[in-house]
Amino acid sequence: VDRAVDAEVAFRIRDAAGESGFAFPQIQAAQTQELTVRVENGTARPEVHTQSSGWQLATDDGHLAITILPGAIAIQATKYERWRVTLEPVLDRVVAAVSDALAPSVLNRVGVRFINRLTRPGSERPATWEDAIHPAFLGPILHGELGSRIVGSQQQVEIRFGHAKGALIRHGVFTDASPQGSYGYLVDVDVFDQTANPFNADNVVTAARQLDRTALTLFQQIVTAKYRATMNPYARLDETGTVINTDQTNE
Repeated sequence: VDRAVDAEVAFRIRDAAGESGFAFPQIQAAQTQELTVRVENGTARPEVHTQSSGWQLATDDGHLAITILPGAIAIQATKYERWRVTLEPVLDRVVAAVSDALAPSVLNRVGVRFINRLTRPGSERPATWEDAIHPAFLGPILHGELGSRIVGSQQQVEIRFGHAKGALIRHGVFTDASPQGSYGYLVDVDVFDQTANPFNADNVVTAARQLDRTALTLFQQIVTAKYRATMNPYARLDETGTVINTDQTNE
């Protein structure tokens, strides 16, 4: 996109995003920066350069945010119910508004990322996740001699689904910040389509929806059915993240 994202454009996009059922009263400037380190006479001199400027729109509680830059659109949610409720309505209206206001010509990349922080009571050692994570992903935790001594394990897996489509999976056990110091498990699934196409708002939403399904499939391949059965992704939560009503399920 050659046109700058000025305040007028940001407010137009905010009004369009509001039609999704979410309000975005907060707006602030956003920038991307590049850090360059120059070495002169044995001394490193860092230089920070601003590459592009745009705007970030956010809900009152900050759990849903939209960042608009000349070359990118990013939507981030820290309270997630499901794709068609939390993300797709916002994406649909924002992409359409960006298309009208900025007239982008080329789509280079669509990406969907889910960072899943799994917890369970009584996880006092990494090996307690043996029945929750597929054995192929647990790796050294299952080692007969070393497994009981491992206190942390992280792995990065790269997957290709074709010439321009793929996924990056970062996963592993981590120490929970709770007073009990129990172990949790991180499953970070980042799927993407880097096929270059003429920009079309409907095609962006369709591609993102397909990537959402791919991310779900990957999650199901990593996390066992036994653990998934304990999850209630549609439960109502209070401000602290505590389940209010576990009997209510949205289809």
